[in-house]
Amino acid sequence: GLYGAGVFGSESLDNMLMLALICARALFSVQKAQKTYQEMVSRESAFWNLEETIALSEAEAETTTGTRVPAFARNLTIEGVHFAYDEKPILEDATLEIPVGEVTAVVGPSGAGKTTVADLVLGLVRPSTGCVKLDGVPLEEVDVAAWRRMVGYVPQDMLLLHDDVATNVTLGDPTLSRSDVEDALQAAGAADFVRELPQGLDTPIGERGARLSGGQRQRIAIARALVHRPALLILDEATAALDPSSEAGIYDTVRSLRGRTTILAISHQPGLLSVADRVYRLQRGRVRLLEGDERFAGHDA
Repeated sequence: GLYGAGVFGSESLDNMLMLALICARALFSVQKAQKTYQEMVSRESAFWNLEETIALSEAEAETTTGTRVPAFARNLTIEGVHFAYDEKPILEDATLEIPVGEVTAVVGPSGAGKTTVADLVLGLVRPSTGCVKLDGVPLEEVDVAAWRRMVGYVPQDMLLLHDDVATNVTLGDPTLSRSDVEDALQAAGAADFVRELPQGLDTPIGERGARLSGGQRQRIAIARALVHRPALLILDEATAALDPSSEAGIYDTVRSLRGRTTILAISHQPGLLSVADRVYRLQRGRVRLLEGDERFAGHDA
């Protein structure tokens, strides 16, 4: 139309300019719509994969029937438990006790099923036979979500945020104050080195805690677990990736926590044995309480 108008002179210059502007805007809108459509098409598969993942997660959602308020004043026991993943047996007639206020260690070679013990304690897996009891009450009768809120967990590979120390301890929980953070750092043996940081609690620690040493990162992870004042603290291979000096420092922290909180320490490191009140050895699916010098004899690291 613009070409014809220009050739035959049927339109004034003003009208031609207006038509040109309208056409340019229309083309721009079409290009923008096309670009948006292409982006949508390129992301469609990811969207449907996400939808499928959400649907699978909802289908596998944990169902619990326990309603009793958890009480942990005496002990937690695993009694005659058998457990297997698919057809592979992990625990066979496993029995152990975690008394309140003590440090209980579960040791044994890698792959022996030590982390399965922690999963049973948290109610993440259920035994084929046998029972897990909290102050004598079967765990399936307990409100397991409330119980998990009473537990602090420190894994071997902690995830630290590219943020400051305080945020890494609280994970942004608005109910926790700076005083809570300071108390947790003190209990974790991290208060001294945090005070020496350029901005104290407000010091960024880098991606995955890159500006801290391995031992310092682990102490921040312990402080994160302690900030909610848990009734039970689980250390799951928490010293496996540390050098001997940092490992010894973590064991000093464990000693200082004895009596203040109950600790279940899972490890294949022999240094743990010196700080534990009781030690269970797990091997080939069997759990055995080690007595006296037997705790240090023939330990398989």
